[in-house]
Amino acid sequence: MIELGAEESHHALRVLRMDEGSDIVVIDGCGGTSHALIAETTGGRVVARVAERQRCSRPAPEIAVFQGAPKGGKGDEVVERIAELGTADIAFFSSERAVARWDSAKAARLSARWEARANAAAARSRNPHAARIHGVLSWAGLLQRMGAEPCAVVLWEHASVPLRERLPTRAERVALVVGPEGGLSSSEVEQLEDAGGVPASLGSVILRTENAAPAAVAALLWHFGRMG
Repeated sequence: MIELGAEESHHALRVLRMDEGSDIVVIDGCGGTSHALIAETTGGRVVARVAERQRCSRPAPEIAVFQGAPKGGKGDEVVERIAELGTADIAFFSSERAVARWDSAKAARLSARWEARANAAAARSRNPHAARIHGVLSWAGLLQRMGAEPCAVVLWEHASVPLRERLPTRAERVALVVGPEGGLSSSEVEQLEDAGGVPASLGSVILRTENAAPAAVAALLWHFGRMG
């Protein structure tokens, strides 16, 4: 038996108008999918009887997004959009031109909120794998992560090579670095290159920071045959 949480129960009963006997699909965010029948709805809580369980691996390539810290609530928008697209890992980072400055306490609160939004996005898109949230990295932390990525692309408006030419035919994992509102400085791009990243352009148009990551993730999904 599976008991849904308050939010999921409300969505099933009030939004989808389900009742006892209705078929539901429950995902755990870690690759597990359960096909079940609603058995009880007492007190507004849904209890379902599992008919079948399945597990699956994340599709290749896994996509990681390292997003420059944006101001306001734009971080929430980024997480929701790229989590719905199936991004595997999401982290924010501090940089020279970032407007947002988060202390450790605020970064912890934001990380918890982003994790909740990533889980909700996975449920909406019926993705059995929720995005993993890695909080806020320092600039040094970002450079260290770049050194561990097998394929890292730095989105930069001054890059002369388009994204499609930076991507291999096949890959197990691809990381994207997206700058904040003010973009990445030339010095920062050089440091990222030294750490193993390669600069690439999304084209002649300049996208807002909250739109660049979803556009790039969608381009990767198309390139590797996971979309379209």
